[in-house]
Parts: sequence; structure tokens; C-alpha cells
Amino acid sequence: MAKKGENIYKRKDNRYEGRYIKGRNAEGKARFGYIYSHSLAKVKKALAVAKSAVQQNVSAIIIGDGTLAEYLVYWLENIIKECVKISTFAQYSERIKNHIVPALGQMQLCKLTKEQVQDFVKQLSKKGLAPSTVTSIVGTLKTALNKAEELNMIQTNPCKDLSMPQAQSKEPQALDKSEQTRLEYMLPSSSTDVEIGVFLALYAGLRIGEISALRWKDIDLINGTITVRNTLQRVKNFDDSTNKTELIMGTPKSKRSLRSIPIPPDLTEKLSQFGENMPGNYFVLTNSETPVEPRTLRERFSRIAALADLCISFHSLRHTFATRCLELNFDIQTLSELLGHSNAAITLKVYSHSVIEHKRMLTGRLGILSKNNKPSNKPSTQK
Repeated sequence: MAKKGENIYKRKDNRYEGRYIKGRNAEGKARFGYIYSHSLAKVKKALAVAKSAVQQNVSAIIIGDGTLAEYLVYWLENIIKECVKISTFAQYSERIKNHIVPALGQMQLCKLTKEQVQDFVKQLSKKGLAPSTVTSIVGTLKTALNKAEELNMIQTNPCKDLSMPQAQSKEPQALDKSEQTRLEYMLPSSSTDVEIGVFLALYAGLRIGEISALRWKDIDLINGTITVRNTLQRVKNFDDSTNKTELIMGTPKSKRSLRSIPIPPDLTEKLSQFGENMPGNYFVLTNSETPVEPRTLRERFSRIAALADLCISFHSLRHTFATRCLELNFDIQTLSELLGHSNAAITLKVYSHSVIEHKRMLTGRLGILSKNNKPSNKPSTQK
């Protein structure tokens, strides 16, 4: 029996069926979308969402008989686009376009099963993708379907409790002291942007995007501090078809990445020699209003690293900073704040090997007391 005015019917299988107009064909004939659930309340709520989306001229309404691909277009453009950074939106879009839609896009959203998603995970692994890459792809799908579940477009998220490939933890690559010294001796033969960039990574622990975005107004040479406010990165351009990518200035990785860092006196002195009295809006690496983008800085660094007979990435310099700090007995909480990690647990996870070595060095100082000392012959006075 229909619920008056709502286009909701009780089916023979005891489910409720809600029907709404999702568009019209060239002849003006209505095209209907359908919603199914054993819960009348869920059908009513999902119908309201669907009708609202139609009124807002959403291009893809994916409730009822719609496909996963249609829903993901809707999710990207109408739900997530305004909530995340451009770089994150670009990552989501690439994963959906290159991996999720080709494999699962034609599946009906409300019929997608956990078994199908688990098979998708296996297929990604068979392609030779790294476990971390597989996890990020499936994570994007899970995030999108969490919203579908919240809107009652699906009953349960089929991405829950999957068996995922386990990534082998890699020890961060860091320079030892002799390698770091060799690199620093080679820096005067490089361009100034590389020299300053390397020192900012080695002695302030900045990420490459943070270094490229650094302006002189972010540096207090009197008090020896750097304030990290921005990051520079190149991302896919979704608005301009003539340029595939664009260079954007954004906020750092997390709220904890917005930070003020005390820097060593030697680094303060080097920065003073390089850019004292420079206009505040000038970028530090170029002493101009034009920045060096991270990709260019990486390429230039690779050449100077090769001259120093080192095969390392620019990011290894940040790991080197963390390693030197641990060698000097920095506690994890302080190091986490200097690095701008979202919490200290991440720092502990990334640098667990270095922490163990530090503990080994400290416990190595403990010796068996009776090995080199004889007990006193005086009787104990303790009762």
C-alpha cells in the first residue's frame, strides 16, 4: 500500500520501495530512481536526500539503481570538494579515475558487496601495487561509502573489516654524521637555493614544500625562530583544461604542522648572511617574489648529492634532522612538535628503530655491580 503523497510502497519481500523523479528524457517523460530498505524511516530519509539533489541540479543521482561511478562523481563534486585541500581532492580523483571506477564503477551502488571489494583488493595487489598504495585506494573508497551509508544510500559499507596487504615497515633513510659532513662540504658548489634549502631541512626539519613556501617574514633572525605557515606544491588542475597542473600555496599537512621552530645559532647566522634586510614577502630560497617549486629543488639537490657520492632523497634530510635530535636525547614529544607530526605516536612509529638504538646506548651504560665491586663486610644496620 502506498504511503500517501510519498511514493513509498510495501513490497512482497517486506521491503519498502521509494520512488522519485530523477530526470526526464528528450520527450519529457519522467525517469524514476528507486530506493529500497526494510526500514520505512530510512527510505523516507533517502528520498529526501534524492529529491534535494535533483532540485540542486546534481548531475548524478545515485540512489536506488545508480552505479558506484555515478555516486563517486556526486561525492567528489558535491560532498568532499569543499571540505578538503586541493591536493587531497586531486589524490581522491586520481585513485577513483585510475583504479576504482575501471574495476567497480559499473556495479550498482546498493548491491556492492564486501566480497567484491575484497576481490578488488586482491586485484590491486596482483598488479604489483605497494601495500600502502592499495590501502590508500581502498581508503578513498571506504571514505566515500561511509557518506553513502550515512545518507542511507546503502545499508552497510562493504569496505569494513577487509583483509588488507600488510606493508613492511621501512626504516627511514638518514645520513650518518660522516655522510652529512661530506654533503655540507659540497654545498658551496651548488646554487644558493639548494644550499639554504638543505640547511633548513638538516637543522630545522622542514618538509620540502614548507621550505619552498618560506618567506622572510616567516623568519625572526633576532630570536632565531622560523614560523611554518604555508606549503608549496604542484597538483592536478581540474578547472583549466589548458594547464594540466598548477602550483598552489596552501596550508601545511596538519594543524600541528603550523608551528614555530627555534633554530640553532649557526643556522640563524647563515640565514642572516644570505638574506638580511630582505622584504618580508620575498621567498627565502630565491630572495625574490618568485619561489622555487619543490620539483625543481629536488632535481637540483639530486645533482649535488651525486657529487657527494650519496644516493638519497631530499626527504632523507628531514629524517637526518630527527636522527641527530634523538642522538642528542630529544624526547619524542618535543621532536614530534618540531617535525609538525599530528601526534607523538606517529613520530614514535616512524623513528622506532632510532629510539631502540638510543635506548640501547643508554642501557649499555649499566654494568653488573658485583662484577667489579666486593660487598662490604660491615653488617647491615637495617632491621
